[in-house]
Parts: sequence; structure tokens; C-alpha cells
Amino acid sequence: MPSFDLVKQLTQQLPLCLNQDRHVLKRQLDRLLSESRKGKNPVEQLNALASRIEKSVAARNQRLASIPP
Repeated sequence: MPSFDLVKQLTQQLPLCLNQDRHVLKRQLDRLLSESRKGKNPVEQLNALASRIEKSVAARNQRLASIPP
């Protein structure tokens, strides 16, 4: 099922997110995984969460790039 693949991919990206976002994003991901296991197909919610994770990763990378050498 493609939603499980997406969940796995998003789980791997969580350590790359901002520290302040990780807990909330992980809880949302766990909730959506639980819904997937119950037979629901939360594709729209997973895509929205993927977008939030991408934004958090981008913000973290921007912060890391702004640290002086």
C-alpha cells in the first residue's frame, strides 16, 4: 500500500526536522499510521503532513546554513 511507503519515508525524515517540530509531527504521523492500519486511507492528510515536514526540514537547513564558520 503506498500510504505505508509514504509513512516510512516521512518517518525517516523526522530527524531532519526542527527540534521544536519533531514531537508534533511524530504524533500526527503515528495517528495517520494507526488510521491506515484500521483500513482508512488518509492520503490527503499524509500529503499535508509531508508538506509540513518538508517545510521544517528546509527551515532547519536554512538555520544550519546561517551559522557562521
